[in-house]
Amino acid sequence: MSDVEAFPPRTVLRRTPTQRRNRAAVIRILAAAEELLVESGYDAATRSNQELIDRAQVKRGTFYTYFESSQAVMEQLTLDSLQVCKRIIDEVAEDSHVTWQEAMDAIIDAYAEFYRTPSVQEIWLHHHLTDAALAFEAGVNDYVAQRISDLIRNISGGRMRRSSLRIQVSQQLGDRLLRLAFERDPSGDPGIIAEVKIAQRAYLAASERDSV
Repeated sequence: MSDVEAFPPRTVLRRTPTQRRNRAAVIRILAAAEELLVESGYDAATRSNQELIDRAQVKRGTFYTYFESSQAVMEQLTLDSLQVCKRIIDEVAEDSHVTWQEAMDAIIDAYAEFYRTPSVQEIWLHHHLTDAALAFEAGVNDYVAQRISDLIRNISGGRMRRSSLRIQVSQQLGDRLLRLAFERDPSGDPGIIAEVKIAQRAYLAASERDSV
């Protein structure tokens, strides 16, 4: 298990739905928002609250009970996606890996699959993260970095330890290059993804004395 504490979820919901029918309504609103986001893009999808209400087939009162606006719905989608980012690293960390290099490749593959989600591409690659989402993303990134650090240390039997700075830079290196792969090709340029793995392994393998 990881040394890090559980990372709490975030929400912009005005209130938490307690009844099954209200939870179902919120789910329909989020699903409708994701459909609009993929079909029309962020700007068009947030232009009208009513369009989202009609697509979700909920009453206006129900919509405004839980969301302030269509932008708030998109922000909730983003926060939910960030929870997926956390779950991805948890799942990879709990898998069995022979070497730390194999584990890092598995992390790249898992996050590449995340970026294949059309709604994720629209929000992340077109820079539609709100200030609140960016703040939450920073916390998730810290969580992911700590899990990576734990993973490398545990697989190597404690022989390989890297500073938090080295881990964080490695993480950002992998993420930025992955985004490039999906900017070039919506399915992920396989050549760039392969190079991401090489670059990340080489950077982590280098002695930290080399950077002093």
